[in-house]
Amino acid sequence: MRSRGGVALIGMLVIAGLAGCSSTGNPVQVLGSAAKQAGMELALRGLNDQLEQSPFVEKVTNNVSIAGDYTFDVSVEVNLSAVDEASFTLIVQSVKDVLAGSSFSGQRVSVAFKADGSPLLTSDTVALTHNQLETDIGYLFRLRVAYGHPLTLSLQQMPPGSDVYLRTYADMGPESAAAIPWDRLRAVNDLSDARTSWHFRNFDAGGSLPPLAATDFAQQVSIDDVDPDLDRVDFLWQAGHVQIEVSPLSSPPSTQPTPIEATPEWPRRVALVESAIRVGMPVSVLVQFSNAPTPTQVQVGVCSGASIPTPEGEEFMAALGAAGVDFPAGSYGGGCDMTRR
Repeated sequence: MRSRGGVALIGMLVIAGLAGCSSTGNPVQVLGSAAKQAGMELALRGLNDQLEQSPFVEKVTNNVSIAGDYTFDVSVEVNLSAVDEASFTLIVQSVKDVLAGSSFSGQRVSVAFKADGSPLLTSDTVALTHNQLETDIGYLFRLRVAYGHPLTLSLQQMPPGSDVYLRTYADMGPESAAAIPWDRLRAVNDLSDARTSWHFRNFDAGGSLPPLAATDFAQQVSIDDVDPDLDRVDFLWQAGHVQIEVSPLSSPPSTQPTPIEATPEWPRRVALVESAIRVGMPVSVLVQFSNAPTPTQVQVGVCSGASIPTPEGEEFMAALGAAGVDFPAGSYGGGCDMTRR
């Protein structure tokens, strides 16, 4: 029979061991956190059992790690075989239902789904309804058919803790702006009014997919006005405004005080700005010259955000004017900040 002193000693050792897992060492908090963690792990085991009944689920991995007193980071990863839209929607909804339960209230949750080894959907929110998930996943599957490549969907709370969320449809594969089938993507009906962004290898868009004029400009520039062996080009579409950024792919810029008109890329930069003028909408052109350590920018047309004139931009614009470039009204040398109005 164990003595009462031995029981007391064991109890002290247990509390001391648990206290090592807490930032405060308060035994009550430690035991409460341990109970909270045990409850979440029990719920996750039930979720695993449920998911493994699906013929599409190959593996489920989850983890609960301490983030602070009574707070945890909870992650779930579900690996699937090739899965159809309806089955995938049901799987996502079932994971959401478990993680939206009281056991996970107030915790930071992240979920990732892969199909055939490739990312399909990630989420850090459990606030979406079944209808919202069904709508967003349906749109994803229709886009994947139209696009012909494995687009992914990310669902993110904006801001954390709210019921507002951001959808991001993305593909970081080899397709450049010139090869993206924009017309087919625009033809896919979107039944949601959620905030949406798009992320491709060299084209980002906020809000809606870019209109025909913007994507025609991107395709024309990619084919005619930049050299894929010499230039890196990136596009951004946001709130009716196009930004293009072009920089040399060569070694670091020279420190020699060479005029920009004497750089090997000057003819391509002139052609680029002339194309931006022809597009008929506001375009910010940000370029890097091989004789300068920092990029310079010119705004074509009226900036609907905050105008940021710069001496380097004005110099660039003057050199373009001397080369015969005729700018529309409202243009200036400098940047346009679309986050400020």
